Amino acid sequence: MILALVQNHVTLRKQGAHYVGRCPKCGGTEATTRFVVNIAKDFCQCYSCSFNADPIRFLREIEGKTCPEAHRTLGLDCDNPHCPVWEKCSKGKGERPTSQKSTMTTPAPAVDRPTPGFNASAATTPPDLWQAKAAKLVNRAHQALLDTPEQLAYLSSRGLPLAAVIKYRLGYVPEDFYRDRSSWGLPEELWPDGRPKKLFIPQGILIPWFIDGLIHRIRIRKQALRNAKDGRYYWLPGSGNDIICLNPAAQAHVIVESDLDGLLIDWQAGDLVGTIPLGSCSTHPKAKALTLLEKSLCIMVALDFDKPRWDEEKQQWIAPGAKSSLWWAQKFPRAYKRWPVPDGKDPGEAFAAGVDLPAWVVLGLPPALQIRATVPDDVPAEEPIQVGIPAVAEPLYKTITAADGRQFILTDDPGTYRTMTDAGKICFTSAEMRLVARAVDTPQQAARILDIKTTFPGIRITETTDLREIA
Repeated sequence: MILALVQNHVTLRKQGAHYVGRCPKCGGTEATTRFVVNIAKDFCQCYSCSFNADPIRFLREIEGKTCPEAHRTLGLDCDNPHCPVWEKCSKGKGERPTSQKSTMTTPAPAVDRPTPGFNASAATTPPDLWQAKAAKLVNRAHQALLDTPEQLAYLSSRGLPLAAVIKYRLGYVPEDFYRDRSSWGLPEELWPDGRPKKLFIPQGILIPWFIDGLIHRIRIRKQALRNAKDGRYYWLPGSGNDIICLNPAAQAHVIVESDLDGLLIDWQAGDLVGTIPLGSCSTHPKAKALTLLEKSLCIMVALDFDKPRWDEEKQQWIAPGAKSSLWWAQKFPRAYKRWPVPDGKDPGEAFAAGVDLPAWVVLGLPPALQIRATVPDDVPAEEPIQVGIPAVAEPLYKTITAADGRQFILTDDPGTYRTMTDAGKICFTSAEMRLVARAVDTPQQAARILDIKTTFPGIRITETTDLREIA
């Protein structure tokens, strides 16, 4: 942590197990080795001016933050009860003396205003032809995923069961393929030898993002990487670049990197928080997302916790997640909260390790929002209260086996009904089942209804004739 803080102010170079460079306090010289950063102890010291600091002291002395501001920036609580002002400090016991003035006036709700130097840009929107082509790709990939048990099992292992696959219209591209860029409304691009480039669509999990019912962006989690530098997630050329917020009406938000992690948090705890998957830790919010975040009561930053890696070209350690977290802390000092998952580097790994993600989210919320997800201790066991999201999300449909062995889907969710019938499944709503129950009396009569549903996929039953009266 101290390394990332220091590198915001001076350039360091590696020397053995430490880093050396110009002291941010006294200046020193570029060639000096008297300012040392010890990453093992998360500590820095200058042997010229005697300045030394851990991350908290560094923020206070170099960036001029107060003690509570420094702790808030790093997402830490004060654990030093010997501090002379610990009793009054907002990051200590959290007890402040109440003045008469504070009891007489009600301040306006605080709003985070990003610091000068950052202007959120408007998002770009894909052209109509691209959206039409993307819609067909999403539909084909979605049906392919429903017919690929191995990929459904993979997504389920990441906390996204079949019901989530249907809700988010996830898909699967079974093999790499190419298309003419012009057929998708994309401008021509040429290779160095003059040959036109094709639009590449790789094999993998397809993740569509929608705005106002239209496809805005497609990202694909590639199943196979070509080399060590090949990125796992592929942004389909022509996609819009807006930052999507799941549950935009929420009062608190979780910031994650990958799209699948964003869907996981929304599926597990979408009733508690809004989720913003960035796609990359270096991505910043666009104008629409910025408006939401300025009003947020709590922004829990859970970017991937990757170990620092050595960059030969820059001759320094790189910790992208830590550096990006500092950006969020500086832009949203009131609402920012560093909130990494307790196990693993991201929510997906935490889920696989058995972490209760809804509970993790609740612990990160401000006390006022935690109340919504807390069951009072005095509630009798015989009077259960459903609070927040259940441990196992209620499925959007049920699979039922008829007397003749055929299976059909029972669902009242319009999207699930449409998706399943498009995939060739026999579907009924609860209302249809009530009509059928009144009209049939034997398995043979029920089979006639299934025959009709099979012959005319997607047909709805709105009224019935009593089949028991028909010879």
